[in-house]
Amino acid sequence: MSLQEKLTALRTLIHSYGSAIVAFSGGVDSSVVLAIAKQELGDRVLAVTAHSPVYAQRELEAAQKLAQQLGVPHEIIFTRELDDPRYVNNPPTRCFHCKQELFSKLTELARARGFAHVLDGTNASDTQDFRPGMRALSEYAVRSPLLEIGLTKPEIREIARMLGLPTAEKPAMACLASRLPYGSTITPEKLRQIEHAEEFLFGLGLSQVRVRHHEHMARIEVPPEEMPKVLDHRDAVTAHLKKLGFRYVTLDLMGYRSGSMNEVLKDHSPALSEPFARPDIEREERCGVAEVVFCPGKTPKQIAAIMSELRKKTEPVLATRATPEQARAVQKLLPDVIYHEQARLLTLGAPKAPQGGTVLVVTAGTSDIPVAEEAAVTAQYLGNPTERLYDVGVAGMHRVLAHRERLNAARVLIVVAGMDGVLPSVVAGLTDKPVIAVPTSVGYGASFGGLSALLTMLNSCAPGVAVVNIDNGFGAAVLATKINTIQGG
Repeated sequence: MSLQEKLTALRTLIHSYGSAIVAFSGGVDSSVVLAIAKQELGDRVLAVTAHSPVYAQRELEAAQKLAQQLGVPHEIIFTRELDDPRYVNNPPTRCFHCKQELFSKLTELARARGFAHVLDGTNASDTQDFRPGMRALSEYAVRSPLLEIGLTKPEIREIARMLGLPTAEKPAMACLASRLPYGSTITPEKLRQIEHAEEFLFGLGLSQVRVRHHEHMARIEVPPEEMPKVLDHRDAVTAHLKKLGFRYVTLDLMGYRSGSMNEVLKDHSPALSEPFARPDIEREERCGVAEVVFCPGKTPKQIAAIMSELRKKTEPVLATRATPEQARAVQKLLPDVIYHEQARLLTLGAPKAPQGGTVLVVTAGTSDIPVAEEAAVTAQYLGNPTERLYDVGVAGMHRVLAHRERLNAARVLIVVAGMDGVLPSVVAGLTDKPVIAVPTSVGYGASFGGLSALLTMLNSCAPGVAVVNIDNGFGAAVLATKINTIQGG
Protein backbone atom coordinates (compact mmCIF):
# COMPACT_ATOMS: atom_id res chain seq x y z
CA MET A 1 0.00 0.00 0.00
CA SER A 2 1.38 3.40 -0.97
CA LEU A 3 1.66 6.22 1.53
CA GLN A 4 -1.28 8.02 -0.07
CA GLU A 5 -3.38 4.87 0.19
CA LYS A 6 -2.42 4.48 3.85
CA LEU A 7 -3.37 8.10 4.49
CA THR A 8 -6.75 7.55 2.87
CA ALA A 9 -7.27 4.42 4.95
CA LEU A 10 -6.28 6.35 8.08
CA ARG A 11 -8.84 9.04 7.34
CA THR A 12 -11.54 6.44 6.76
CA LEU A 13 -10.72 4.63 9.98
CA ILE A 14 -10.71 7.76 12.13
CA HIS A 15 -13.92 9.00 10.49
CA SER A 16 -15.57 5.70 11.45
CA TYR A 17 -14.95 6.37 15.15
CA GLY A 18 -17.66 9.04 15.25
CA SER A 19 -16.06 10.89 18.17
CA ALA A 20 -12.85 10.54 20.10
CA ILE A 21 -10.50 11.75 22.80
CA VAL A 22 -6.88 11.85 21.60
CA ALA A 23 -4.11 11.17 24.10
CA PHE A 24 -2.04 14.13 22.94
CA SER A 25 1.60 14.36 23.98
CA GLY A 26 2.54 16.99 21.42
CA GLY A 27 4.85 14.62 19.55
CA VAL A 28 4.66 13.90 15.84
CA ASP A 29 2.60 10.70 16.20
CA SER A 30 -0.23 12.05 18.33
CA SER A 31 -0.11 15.32 16.33
CA VAL A 32 -0.92 13.45 13.12
CA VAL A 33 -3.74 11.56 14.85
CA LEU A 34 -5.15 14.79 16.29
CA ALA A 35 -4.88 16.76 13.03
CA ILE A 36 -6.71 14.11 11.02
CA ALA A 37 -9.25 13.58 13.79
CA LYS A 38 -10.01 17.31 13.65
CA GLN A 39 -10.46 17.12 9.87
CA GLU A 40 -12.61 13.98 9.98
CA LEU A 41 -14.58 14.43 13.21
CA GLY A 42 -14.81 18.22 13.47
CA ASP A 43 -15.94 19.34 16.92
CA ARG A 44 -16.37 15.72 18.08
CA VAL A 45 -12.72 15.46 19.09
CA LEU A 46 -10.97 16.49 22.30
CA ALA A 47 -7.21 16.62 22.89
CA VAL A 48 -6.11 15.61 26.37
CA THR A 49 -2.56 15.91 27.68
CA ALA A 50 -1.35 14.31 30.87
CA HIS A 51 0.84 16.28 33.21
CA SER A 52 2.79 15.27 36.32
CA PRO A 53 6.39 15.46 37.54
CA VAL A 54 7.36 12.77 35.01
CA TYR A 55 6.63 15.07 32.05
CA ALA A 56 8.75 18.06 31.06
CA GLN A 57 7.03 21.45 31.30
CA ARG A 58 8.36 22.44 27.87
CA GLU A 59 6.47 19.49 26.31
CA LEU A 60 3.20 20.55 27.93
CA GLU A 61 3.60 24.09 26.65
CA ALA A 62 4.34 22.81 23.14
CA ALA A 63 1.24 20.59 23.20
CA GLN A 64 -0.94 23.51 24.32
CA LYS A 65 0.37 25.69 21.52
CA LEU A 66 -0.15 23.07 18.81
CA ALA A 67 -3.68 22.18 19.95
CA GLN A 68 -4.56 25.86 19.75
CA GLN A 69 -3.08 26.09 16.23
CA LEU A 70 -5.16 23.10 15.14
CA GLY A 71 -8.30 24.60 16.64
CA VAL A 72 -8.96 21.58 18.84
CA PRO A 73 -10.33 21.88 22.40
CA HIS A 74 -7.54 20.90 24.75
CA GLU A 75 -7.61 19.79 28.37
CA ILE A 76 -4.89 18.84 30.83
CA ILE A 77 -5.34 16.01 33.31
CA PHE A 78 -3.04 15.40 36.25
CA THR A 79 -1.83 11.84 36.61
CA ARG A 80 -0.47 10.26 39.78
CA GLU A 81 2.11 7.72 38.67
CA LEU A 82 4.31 8.56 41.64
CA ASP A 83 1.62 7.27 44.01
CA ASP A 84 1.96 3.77 42.55
CA PRO A 85 4.86 1.73 44.04
CA ARG A 86 4.83 -0.50 40.94
CA TYR A 87 5.84 2.57 38.94
CA VAL A 88 8.11 4.19 41.53
CA ASN A 89 10.18 1.00 41.90
CA ASN A 90 11.03 1.44 38.20
CA PRO A 91 10.87 -2.13 36.88
CA PRO A 92 11.18 -2.90 33.14
CA THR A 93 7.35 -2.88 33.06
CA ARG A 94 7.26 0.71 34.34
CA CYS A 95 5.64 2.04 31.16
CA PHE A 96 2.74 -0.37 31.55
CA HIS A 97 1.84 1.09 34.93
CA CYS A 98 2.20 4.61 33.57
CA LYS A 99 -0.17 3.82 30.69
CA GLN A 100 -2.59 2.17 33.10
CA GLU A 101 -2.80 5.43 35.04
CA LEU A 102 -3.22 7.50 31.86
CA PHE A 103 -5.68 5.28 30.02
CA SER A 104 -7.85 4.64 33.07
CA LYS A 105 -8.35 8.39 33.41
CA LEU A 106 -8.91 8.92 29.68
CA THR A 107 -11.46 6.11 29.34
CA GLU A 108 -13.31 7.42 32.39
CA LEU A 109 -13.32 10.91 30.88
CA ALA A 110 -14.55 9.55 27.53
CA ARG A 111 -17.48 7.80 29.22
CA ALA A 112 -18.37 10.90 31.21
CA ARG A 113 -18.25 13.19 28.16
CA GLY A 114 -19.87 10.80 25.68
CA PHE A 115 -16.86 10.22 23.41
CA ALA A 116 -16.91 6.87 21.62
CA HIS A 117 -13.17 6.11 21.66
CA VAL A 118 -9.80 6.99 23.12
CA LEU A 119 -7.00 7.22 20.53
CA ASP A 120 -3.24 7.27 20.90
CA GLY A 121 -0.20 7.61 18.64
CA THR A 122 1.26 4.10 18.87
CA ASN A 123 2.58 3.07 15.45
CA ALA A 124 4.14 0.14 13.60
CA SER A 125 7.71 1.18 14.47
CA ASP A 126 6.92 0.85 18.18
CA THR A 127 6.60 -2.91 17.79
CA GLN A 128 10.34 -3.16 17.05
CA ASP A 129 11.43 -2.13 20.56
CA PHE A 130 10.63 -3.20 24.12
CA ARG A 131 7.35 -1.38 24.77
CA PRO A 132 5.54 -2.86 27.81
CA GLY A 133 3.11 0.05 27.80
CA MET A 134 1.45 -1.34 24.69
CA ARG A 135 -0.19 -4.03 26.83
CA ALA A 136 -2.39 -1.36 28.41
CA LEU A 137 -3.88 -0.52 25.00
CA SER A 138 -5.92 -3.71 24.88
CA GLU A 139 -6.69 -3.60 28.62
CA TYR A 140 -8.46 -0.25 28.19
CA ALA A 141 -9.67 -0.74 24.59
CA VAL A 142 -7.62 2.23 23.37
CA ARG A 143 -7.47 2.51 19.58
CA SER A 144 -4.15 3.08 17.81
CA PRO A 145 -5.09 4.07 14.25
CA LEU A 146 -1.49 4.54 13.08
CA LEU A 147 -0.65 1.02 14.20
CA GLU A 148 -3.85 -0.43 12.75
CA ILE A 149 -3.03 1.01 9.33
CA GLY A 150 0.61 -0.12 9.62
CA LEU A 151 2.21 3.33 9.46
CA THR A 152 5.88 3.55 10.44
CA LYS A 153 7.65 6.52 12.02
CA PRO A 154 9.21 7.73 8.70
CA GLU A 155 5.79 7.52 7.03
CA ILE A 156 4.18 9.45 9.88
CA ARG A 157 6.77 12.21 9.58
CA GLU A 158 6.05 12.43 5.85
CA ILE A 159 2.31 12.73 6.55
CA ALA A 160 3.08 15.45 9.09
CA ARG A 161 4.96 17.34 6.38
CA MET A 162 2.02 16.93 4.02
CA LEU A 163 -0.27 18.33 6.72
CA GLY A 164 2.11 21.19 7.44
CA LEU A 165 2.53 20.22 11.08
CA PRO A 166 5.39 21.88 12.99
CA THR A 167 6.15 18.53 14.66
CA ALA A 168 7.20 16.83 11.41
CA GLU A 169 10.89 17.05 12.36
CA LYS A 170 10.41 17.08 16.12
CA PRO A 171 12.69 14.56 17.87
CA ALA A 172 11.11 11.85 19.98
CA MET A 173 10.62 12.78 23.65
CA ALA A 174 9.92 10.06 26.21
CA CYS A 175 8.91 10.80 29.79
CA LEU A 176 11.62 11.89 32.21
CA ALA A 177 11.52 8.58 34.10
CA SER A 178 13.01 6.89 31.03
CA ARG A 179 16.34 8.54 31.95
CA LEU A 180 16.64 6.40 35.08
CA PRO A 181 18.10 2.87 35.02
CA TYR A 182 15.63 0.10 35.78
CA GLY A 183 15.53 -0.52 39.51
CA SER A 184 16.52 3.04 40.41
CA THR A 185 13.68 4.53 42.47
CA ILE A 186 11.81 7.33 40.71
CA THR A 187 11.53 10.45 42.87
CA PRO A 188 10.35 14.00 42.16
CA GLU A 189 13.85 15.26 43.05
CA LYS A 190 15.53 13.09 40.41
CA LEU A 191 12.95 14.09 37.80
CA ARG A 192 13.57 17.79 38.50
CA GLN A 193 17.33 17.27 38.17
CA ILE A 194 16.84 15.62 34.78
CA GLU A 195 14.39 18.23 33.50
CA HIS A 196 16.56 21.20 34.52
CA ALA A 197 19.71 19.60 33.13
CA GLU A 198 18.10 18.89 29.77
CA GLU A 199 16.53 22.34 29.63
CA PHE A 200 19.99 23.87 30.05
CA LEU A 201 21.48 21.67 27.31
CA PHE A 202 18.65 22.38 24.90
CA GLY A 203 19.42 26.04 25.52
CA LEU A 204 22.81 25.48 23.87
CA GLY A 205 21.01 24.80 20.59
CA LEU A 206 21.16 21.00 20.65
CA SER A 207 18.53 19.18 18.59
CA GLN A 208 18.27 16.14 20.86
CA VAL A 209 19.39 15.50 24.44
CA ARG A 210 19.04 12.83 27.09
CA VAL A 211 20.52 13.20 30.56
CA ARG A 212 20.66 9.68 31.98
CA HIS A 213 20.54 9.77 35.76
CA HIS A 214 22.94 7.32 37.45
CA GLU A 215 22.56 8.63 41.01
CA HIS A 216 25.62 10.90 41.43
CA MET A 217 26.58 10.71 37.75
CA ALA A 218 24.92 12.39 34.77
CA ARG A 219 25.47 10.62 31.43
CA ILE A 220 24.71 12.98 28.57
CA GLU A 221 23.57 11.60 25.22
CA VAL A 222 23.49 13.87 22.16
CA PRO A 223 23.79 13.13 18.44
CA PRO A 224 27.49 12.46 17.62
CA GLU A 225 27.68 15.44 15.27
CA GLU A 226 26.61 17.74 18.12
CA MET A 227 29.19 16.52 20.64
CA PRO A 228 31.63 19.37 19.79
CA LYS A 229 28.97 21.86 20.86
CA VAL A 230 28.77 20.20 24.30
CA LEU A 231 32.56 20.11 24.59
CA ASP A 232 32.80 23.76 23.63
CA HIS A 233 30.63 24.54 26.66
CA ARG A 234 31.94 21.81 28.93
CA ASP A 235 32.84 24.12 31.80
CA ALA A 236 29.39 25.69 31.84
CA VAL A 237 27.68 22.31 31.43
CA THR A 238 29.72 20.78 34.23
CA ALA A 239 29.11 23.69 36.56
CA HIS A 240 25.37 23.75 35.93
CA LEU A 241 24.85 20.01 36.36
CA LYS A 242 26.97 19.94 39.51
CA LYS A 243 24.85 22.77 40.86
CA LEU A 244 21.83 20.52 40.27
CA GLY A 245 23.40 17.87 42.50
CA PHE A 246 25.39 15.62 40.17
CA ARG A 247 28.89 14.78 41.34
CA TYR A 248 30.17 13.56 37.95
CA VAL A 249 29.21 14.73 34.46
CA THR A 250 29.99 12.50 31.46
CA LEU A 251 29.39 12.56 27.71
CA ASP A 252 28.36 9.20 26.22
CA LEU A 253 30.63 8.59 23.19
CA MET A 254 28.03 6.30 21.61
CA GLY A 255 25.77 9.31 21.24
CA TYR A 256 22.02 9.62 21.56
CA ARG A 257 19.99 6.47 20.96
CA SER A 258 16.35 5.91 21.75
CA GLY A 259 15.73 3.45 24.57
CA SER A 260 19.36 3.12 25.62
CA MET A 261 18.24 2.06 29.10
CA ASN A 262 16.78 -1.08 27.50
CA GLU A 263 20.28 -2.21 26.56
CA VAL A 264 20.71 -3.56 30.08
CA LEU A 265 17.81 -5.97 29.51
CA LYS A 266 19.79 -7.65 26.76
CA ASP A 267 23.28 -7.29 28.14
CA HIS A 268 23.03 -8.00 31.86
CA SER A 269 19.81 -9.84 32.69
CA PRO A 270 19.97 -13.60 33.11
CA ALA A 271 19.11 -14.91 29.66
CA LEU A 272 17.35 -17.94 28.30
CA SER A 273 20.46 -18.88 26.33
CA GLU A 274 19.54 -22.56 26.39
CA PRO A 275 16.15 -24.06 25.47
CA PHE A 276 15.40 -25.22 29.03
CA ALA A 277 12.15 -23.21 29.30
CA ARG A 278 9.57 -21.48 27.14
CA PRO A 279 7.86 -18.91 29.39
CA ASP A 280 4.21 -18.35 28.60
CA ILE A 281 4.40 -14.57 28.57
CA GLU A 282 0.85 -14.19 27.21
CA ARG A 283 -0.80 -16.19 30.01
CA GLU A 284 -1.96 -13.19 32.03
CA GLU A 285 -3.79 -11.72 29.06
CA ARG A 286 -5.30 -15.10 28.28
CA CYS A 287 -6.08 -16.42 31.76
CA GLY A 288 -6.02 -13.43 34.09
CA VAL A 289 -3.00 -14.60 36.12
CA ALA A 290 0.57 -14.68 34.82
CA GLU A 291 2.76 -17.76 34.73
CA VAL A 292 4.61 -18.49 37.98
CA VAL A 293 7.95 -20.27 38.33
CA PHE A 294 7.97 -23.58 40.25
CA CYS A 295 11.47 -23.74 41.78
CA PRO A 296 12.03 -27.41 42.68
CA GLY A 297 14.26 -29.10 40.10
CA LYS A 298 15.56 -25.80 38.68
CA THR A 299 18.95 -24.20 39.16
CA PRO A 300 19.14 -20.63 40.49
CA LYS A 301 20.38 -19.48 37.08
CA GLN A 302 17.34 -21.04 35.40
CA ILE A 303 14.96 -19.52 37.95
CA ALA A 304 16.50 -16.06 37.49
CA ALA A 305 16.44 -16.32 33.69
CA ILE A 306 12.77 -17.32 33.59
CA MET A 307 11.80 -14.59 36.06
CA SER A 308 13.67 -12.00 33.99
CA GLU A 309 11.93 -13.14 30.82
CA LEU A 310 8.49 -13.02 32.44
CA ARG A 311 9.17 -9.56 33.85
CA LYS A 312 9.49 -8.16 30.34
CA LYS A 313 5.75 -8.70 29.99
CA THR A 314 4.24 -8.69 33.47
CA GLU A 315 4.76 -7.69 37.07
CA PRO A 316 5.03 -8.93 39.72
CA VAL A 317 6.74 -12.22 38.92
CA LEU A 318 6.41 -15.02 41.46
CA ALA A 319 8.45 -18.17 42.02
CA THR A 320 7.11 -20.79 44.43
CA ARG A 321 8.71 -23.39 46.71
CA ALA A 322 12.16 -21.80 46.74
CA THR A 323 14.64 -23.03 49.33
CA PRO A 324 16.74 -20.49 51.26
CA GLU A 325 19.79 -21.67 49.29
CA GLN A 326 18.02 -21.12 45.96
CA ALA A 327 16.81 -17.73 47.14
CA ARG A 328 20.28 -16.49 48.09
CA ALA A 329 21.70 -17.59 44.75
CA VAL A 330 18.84 -16.02 42.76
CA GLN A 331 19.23 -12.74 44.65
CA LYS A 332 22.86 -12.56 43.58
CA LEU A 333 21.66 -12.67 39.95
CA LEU A 334 18.58 -10.49 40.51
CA PRO A 335 19.24 -8.19 43.49
CA ASP A 336 15.69 -6.79 43.59
CA VAL A 337 14.14 -10.21 44.20
CA ILE A 338 12.46 -10.51 47.63
CA TYR A 339 12.41 -13.84 49.48
CA HIS A 340 9.39 -14.52 51.69
CA GLU A 341 10.99 -17.28 53.71
CA GLN A 342 7.97 -18.68 55.54
CA ALA A 343 5.94 -18.72 52.33
CA ARG A 344 8.96 -20.04 50.38
CA LEU A 345 8.12 -17.48 47.69
CA LEU A 346 10.35 -15.29 45.54
CA THR A 347 8.79 -12.08 44.22
CA LEU A 348 10.13 -9.68 41.62
CA GLY A 349 8.37 -6.33 41.45
CA ALA A 350 5.71 -4.67 43.59
CA PRO A 351 2.28 -6.20 44.31
CA LYS A 352 -0.58 -5.29 42.01
CA ALA A 353 -2.80 -2.50 43.24
CA PRO A 354 -5.41 -3.87 45.69
CA GLN A 355 -8.91 -4.26 44.30
CA GLY A 356 -12.02 -6.24 45.13
CA GLY A 357 -13.01 -7.64 48.50
CA THR A 358 -10.89 -9.13 51.24
CA VAL A 359 -9.36 -12.58 50.97
CA LEU A 360 -9.17 -14.02 54.50
CA VAL A 361 -6.65 -16.81 55.01
CA VAL A 362 -7.54 -19.06 57.96
CA THR A 363 -5.51 -21.88 59.52
CA ALA A 364 -6.44 -24.65 61.87
CA GLY A 365 -3.05 -24.69 63.57
CA THR A 366 0.29 -22.94 63.71
CA SER A 367 1.94 -25.79 61.79
CA ASP A 368 -0.28 -24.94 58.80
CA ILE A 369 1.11 -21.40 58.55
CA PRO A 370 3.81 -22.05 55.88
CA VAL A 371 1.14 -23.23 53.41
CA ALA A 372 -1.16 -20.42 54.53
CA GLU A 373 1.60 -17.86 53.98
CA GLU A 374 2.12 -19.14 50.44
CA ALA A 375 -1.58 -18.45 49.88
CA ALA A 376 -1.57 -15.08 51.66
CA VAL A 377 1.54 -13.65 49.98
CA THR A 378 0.40 -14.87 46.57
CA ALA A 379 -3.07 -13.37 47.06
CA GLN A 380 -1.55 -10.06 48.14
CA TYR A 381 0.82 -9.86 45.18
CA LEU A 382 -2.01 -10.71 42.78
CA GLY A 383 -3.85 -7.61 43.96
CA ASN A 384 -6.22 -8.87 46.66
CA PRO A 385 -6.69 -7.09 50.00
CA THR A 386 -5.50 -9.93 52.24
CA GLU A 387 -5.95 -10.69 55.94
CA ARG A 388 -4.89 -13.59 58.14
CA LEU A 389 -6.67 -15.50 60.92
CA TYR A 390 -4.43 -18.24 62.31
CA ASP A 391 -4.74 -21.08 64.83
CA VAL A 392 -8.54 -21.38 65.09
CA GLY A 393 -8.87 -25.15 64.68
CA VAL A 394 -11.81 -27.27 65.78
CA ALA A 395 -10.05 -28.62 68.87
CA GLY A 396 -11.25 -25.37 70.43
CA MET A 397 -14.44 -24.39 68.60
CA HIS A 398 -14.72 -21.17 70.59
CA ARG A 399 -11.70 -19.83 68.70
CA VAL A 400 -13.34 -19.86 65.28
CA LEU A 401 -16.79 -18.92 66.61
CA ALA A 402 -15.31 -15.80 68.14
CA HIS A 403 -14.43 -14.52 64.63
CA ARG A 404 -17.73 -15.00 62.78
CA GLU A 405 -17.87 -11.30 61.93
CA ARG A 406 -14.47 -11.45 60.22
CA LEU A 407 -15.50 -14.57 58.33
CA ASN A 408 -18.65 -12.90 57.03
CA ALA A 409 -16.85 -9.63 56.19
CA ALA A 410 -14.49 -11.36 53.77
CA ARG A 411 -15.34 -11.93 50.12
CA VAL A 412 -13.39 -15.20 49.79
CA LEU A 413 -12.07 -17.55 52.50
CA ILE A 414 -9.00 -19.76 52.14
CA VAL A 415 -9.08 -22.32 54.95
CA VAL A 416 -5.88 -24.29 55.54
CA ALA A 417 -5.89 -27.41 57.72
CA GLY A 418 -4.00 -30.64 58.29
CA MET A 419 -4.74 -33.39 60.80
CA ASP A 420 -8.47 -34.22 60.47
CA GLY A 421 -9.09 -31.46 57.89
CA VAL A 422 -12.49 -30.55 59.36
CA LEU A 423 -12.11 -26.76 59.67
CA PRO A 424 -13.23 -25.83 56.10
CA SER A 425 -16.54 -27.63 56.60
CA VAL A 426 -17.10 -25.83 59.89
CA VAL A 427 -16.31 -22.44 58.37
CA ALA A 428 -18.54 -23.12 55.36
CA GLY A 429 -21.37 -23.82 57.79
CA LEU A 430 -20.92 -20.41 59.41
CA THR A 431 -20.82 -18.10 56.38
CA ASP A 432 -22.31 -17.61 52.92
CA LYS A 433 -18.91 -16.79 51.40
CA PRO A 434 -17.04 -19.19 49.08
CA VAL A 435 -14.56 -21.38 50.93
CA ILE A 436 -11.38 -22.72 49.33
CA ALA A 437 -10.07 -25.64 51.35
CA VAL A 438 -6.35 -26.40 51.43
CA PRO A 439 -5.31 -29.73 52.99
CA THR A 440 -1.80 -29.78 54.44
CA SER A 441 0.58 -32.64 55.04
CA VAL A 442 0.64 -31.82 58.78
CA GLY A 443 -0.29 -34.77 60.97
CA TYR A 444 0.68 -38.13 62.37
CA GLY A 445 0.99 -41.48 60.59
CA ALA A 446 -2.64 -42.08 59.63
CA SER A 447 -2.86 -38.63 58.03
CA PHE A 448 -0.92 -40.20 55.13
CA GLY A 449 0.88 -36.97 54.32
CA GLY A 450 -2.31 -34.94 54.01
CA LEU A 451 -4.42 -37.51 52.20
CA SER A 452 -6.73 -37.87 55.19
CA ALA A 453 -7.40 -34.12 55.29
CA LEU A 454 -7.88 -34.05 51.51
CA LEU A 455 -10.51 -36.81 51.61
CA THR A 456 -12.30 -35.14 54.51
CA MET A 457 -12.52 -31.88 52.57
CA LEU A 458 -13.67 -33.60 49.38
CA ASN A 459 -16.40 -35.29 51.41
CA SER A 460 -17.58 -32.09 53.09
CA CYS A 461 -21.32 -31.97 53.59
CA ALA A 462 -21.21 -28.16 53.78
CA PRO A 463 -22.00 -26.67 50.35
CA GLY A 464 -19.75 -24.11 48.71
CA VAL A 465 -16.38 -25.71 49.47
CA ALA A 466 -13.77 -25.97 46.71
CA VAL A 467 -10.70 -28.12 47.39
CA VAL A 468 -7.18 -27.78 45.99
CA ASN A 469 -4.29 -30.21 46.19
CA ILE A 470 -2.31 -30.98 49.34
CA ASP A 471 -0.16 -28.01 50.47
CA ASN A 472 -1.22 -25.99 47.40
CA GLY A 473 -1.53 -22.53 48.93
CA PHE A 474 -0.57 -20.96 45.61
CA GLY A 475 -3.43 -22.66 43.75
CA ALA A 476 -5.89 -21.55 46.41
CA ALA A 477 -4.75 -17.92 46.05
CA VAL A 478 -5.16 -18.01 42.27
CA LEU A 479 -8.69 -19.40 42.60
CA ALA A 480 -9.50 -16.76 45.23
CA THR A 481 -8.20 -14.07 42.87
CA LYS A 482 -10.44 -15.24 40.04
CA ILE A 483 -13.50 -15.41 42.32
CA ASN A 484 -12.68 -11.96 43.68
CA THR A 485 -12.26 -10.55 40.17
CA ILE A 486 -15.59 -11.94 39.00
CA GLN A 487 -17.46 -10.74 42.08
CA GLY A 488 -15.66 -7.41 42.00
CA GLY A 489 -16.71 -6.81 38.39
